[in-house]
Amino acid sequence: GAVYHLTDEQQLFANFSQGANLPDVQRMLRDVPAGFEVSNKSIQPIKVNSYEVGWRKQSATGLNAGLSAFYNDSNKSIKFGQPNFTIDVVDTDERVYGLEGNMSYQLQPDWTVGGTLAYTRGQFKNTTGAWQELDAIRVAPLKGTVFSEWQFDHDMSLRVQALAVGGTDKAKKDAEKYGSRAPAEIKGFSTMDVIFNTKAGPGNLGLGVYNVWNNDYKSVYSQSVSTVYGPISSLPAQGRTYGLSYSLKY
Repeated sequence: GAVYHLTDEQQLFANFSQGANLPDVQRMLRDVPAGFEVSNKSIQPIKVNSYEVGWRKQSATGLNAGLSAFYNDSNKSIKFGQPNFTIDVVDTDERVYGLEGNMSYQLQPDWTVGGTLAYTRGQFKNTTGAWQELDAIRVAPLKGTVFSEWQFDHDMSLRVQALAVGGTDKAKKDAEKYGSRAPAEIKGFSTMDVIFNTKAGPGNLGLGVYNVWNNDYKSVYSQSVSTVYGPISSLPAQGRTYGLSYSLKY
């Protein structure tokens, strides 16, 4: 890797790494049929090449931001099997790439706003030699966050944050096009939380309202597994939830 300092606060960076990882063995052994065996073939290492380039700005006040692009490729792809719920390591090319950005800005000494954005795509080469989209179990949909945070006297703070996840049907359409098992279509959703913290005695008191809008939605994972495990695993997320916490450092 390398970092080039444009100024004291801004840098350009680039990185290349090569590594290997194993499939999720715990997932392999969950709900497997009688006689199932873990073999060298099913847990063979997956070698991955990773490339990343980006820019970032870091300062004590004002704007802090970063933008990076990444690309990963390997010569194997992981498939979640059905109906035995196992994992298969398929000897085919795979690529995952995307953009990630973050920003925060101190509007006033006690007021900061910011957010993040992540866009990821991924494909594998199917039996026809064409690039086919990976499903949401492997690659997350477009996701963005925004927040506004205020600092008050006596160690009090208030934070309002929102999350938005985009819907996608690319993997479903590709699977139908090439005649393979279709994964779930992901429906987008958004939530907002309000969190208050204050010093209370020797510790900190936290109050929160989560999913303020009381939206009825399912997480990306819950939607994704509906075509693997069925409706029993595809449960709605929590509605409006109130939280109270007290933390003490010792």
